Amino acid sequence: MFASAPSWDSAVAADAARPRLPQPPAMVAEGEAADQNIPLLLTPAHGAALGTQSVTLSFQPLAGYTGNYLVRLHDEQWNGKQAAGFQHDATAHYLCLSTRQTSITVPVLPGHTYRWWVHKPYFPAAASRFSVDASATVPPPSTTPPPTSPHVPTLLTPISGTTVDAATVTLSFQPLAGYTGNYLVRLHDEQWDGTQAAGFQHDAKAHYLCLSTRQTSVTVPVRAGHTYRWWVHKPNYPAAPAASFAVAGSTDNGIPTPPPADQITDPELIDGRYRATALQQWSHQNIDVSGVLQRWIDALPVGATLELPAGRYLVSQQIVINQRITLTSVGKSLGDPRCDESGVDCAALVASPALHAPFGMLQINQLEALHHIILDGNKAGRIGSLAYQKVASGENNRYGITARLASDDCIVEGNIFRNALGGAGLVVSAGRTQVTIRNNLFADNGVHTAYNLWSDGLTIHDLRDSRVEYNVFRDNTDIDLIFGGARYCVIRGNQITHTANRAGGAFAGLMIHKWSATSGDYTGVEITENVIDGGPNRDMGSGIYVASEGWYDQTPFGSLLAGQVSLIHHNTVRNVKNGMYIAARQFRIHANQFSNAHGVAFRTSLGSVTSLAPIVVSPRASTIDFRGENVNPATRSWFACQDWRGHVPNWPF
Repeated sequence: MFASAPSWDSAVAADAARPRLPQPPAMVAEGEAADQNIPLLLTPAHGAALGTQSVTLSFQPLAGYTGNYLVRLHDEQWNGKQAAGFQHDATAHYLCLSTRQTSITVPVLPGHTYRWWVHKPYFPAAASRFSVDASATVPPPSTTPPPTSPHVPTLLTPISGTTVDAATVTLSFQPLAGYTGNYLVRLHDEQWDGTQAAGFQHDAKAHYLCLSTRQTSVTVPVRAGHTYRWWVHKPNYPAAPAASFAVAGSTDNGIPTPPPADQITDPELIDGRYRATALQQWSHQNIDVSGVLQRWIDALPVGATLELPAGRYLVSQQIVINQRITLTSVGKSLGDPRCDESGVDCAALVASPALHAPFGMLQINQLEALHHIILDGNKAGRIGSLAYQKVASGENNRYGITARLASDDCIVEGNIFRNALGGAGLVVSAGRTQVTIRNNLFADNGVHTAYNLWSDGLTIHDLRDSRVEYNVFRDNTDIDLIFGGARYCVIRGNQITHTANRAGGAFAGLMIHKWSATSGDYTGVEITENVIDGGPNRDMGSGIYVASEGWYDQTPFGSLLAGQVSLIHHNTVRNVKNGMYIAARQFRIHANQFSNAHGVAFRTSLGSVTSLAPIVVSPRASTIDFRGENVNPATRSWFACQDWRGHVPNWPF
């Protein structure tokens, strides 16, 4: 339920996005600076003819200025190819660098002429031109190791000259002492054809991989017979010297492949349903079925049912459902018992390590029913993947979500949503109406004890005239079941449980919440007969959290219309740190039962607190009708008034 952090942005990237100064700039005469905002270029002198294959670009720092300088070098005979370790600005510059250094050594080519310039961001540049003699010789290699810098990471594996005989490679480097920010990891496939590999972010045409991450070990797929160069740098600082490695030609690439074209046959129409018999042959194989499933779904008539045979099928690309159909397993009907967790009776769609899409395997824009399907986020098998990096770094948890529902008037029943990387097992987008989510299992989503890898079981942003009932939630690691608004909805009979597994803990079980972008409107809601159990270790903060203020400065509202009642009643909460926390308005809350639900100190994101009673009422709560249960909250043991604003409960660190 945590909001995603914005994408990283370096000074170079920010500068590149803005209108540029005319190129090349007018040159400032040597030894002359136009004003205090234009650096004075020192070496090489304007018009110099050099006899070496490297040059040191140096300039005078600006008095009192501590920010970055933008250093540009243009080879007037440049062929457009990237020099090792350099960042290019489209086709304009051989070197485009944002740095605090005022002396930079770069390679140059015999017989070429160069123009270079330096400017403080948003100010004019100082520029100069030099040439390199055609007879310049390569200097002998130095026997002195280059000096180390506290800002330049040391590459560990693979080192230059390594041959990798595997489908993946782990790029690892030494973290910088005392540095807690992101690293920029670049990987260049020297045989790259310009086609994006599944799940990778490309920097124009320069890099096969361009990733911002706090991880110092990144696992990525590689191609047999290809050679690679990789480097790492701290934003706005030079990169570690690039390392090159090769991949043995004998290995396959390990990435799930599409099914052979001669094996793809259309589903058969049997008893009024379309049965995807051909899918069975790809069960438990390294075959990506996402393309063929998309083809079949797109070809279905409106109102049709597509049956998938029981089995385990890899999905590498997001599947989109854009028309009202039913997706289920062979022989299953609404009302049948939920899928068995073993998968023997249902089709399981499993996220492959190559899956890299916001909202995961299924984006459901129109739907009649999704029932008796297993959606497995494969969190253990995707460690180190690009989606994992996005989630674990805090950059964007949408890449960890298993599926998203954005359809009205539909049924989600009898399914299993499990093993999400982070975010949620299932997200229901805002504004949905007449949705029934019934008798599903949401289990083992996320990791409570790892930063940013938390996952809700079911996240519902805003719902109306709908039912969420008789679902089972187990070891979901952010919030098991969370709402941002639910008008005229019934939330009944759901079971929320946690085991003794510490990594399966949660901040709260059932959360009646408001995000800044949702209504927080619970007019006419009835929340009843839900059972919430934090397990043998009481590894849950609040059983029912009717608030937002631990995370956001927002207030959920109950009934906003005269004559309407918002009810939270006859729920059971046990084995938690706090039974219920309330920082809301206009609810009727009564007849809930609590046991083993207060009296122990527990950690929050702002320190330790102790729930002094099963129900804790915030000073900002108002117009809560406890039906006489709180005649005097200061004297009855059932209630306590405490302020937990900013306290995320059951903080695991």
